[in-house]
Amino acid sequence: AMQGRTTFIIAHRLATVRHADRILVFEHGQIVESGTFDELVAKGGRFESLASAQFINGGGAMALEGMTAETAG
Repeated sequence: AMQGRTTFIIAHRLATVRHADRILVFEHGQIVESGTFDELVAKGGRFESLASAQFINGGGAMALEGMTAETAG
């Protein structure tokens, strides 16, 4: 449904943007990071910190690693 279109998704649940072509991370109105889900997690910056904190109830970093590994490819 979104293929071939530019779509802006604003999400607090990071799983919502798991398959986005490009994720922009904003902080105080400024773009602080940009990339795919896997790129941003691997970078170890603000996005990775938010993702780790969000998935802490589901197993923390282990859940985050599983999410990137199981959806890769």
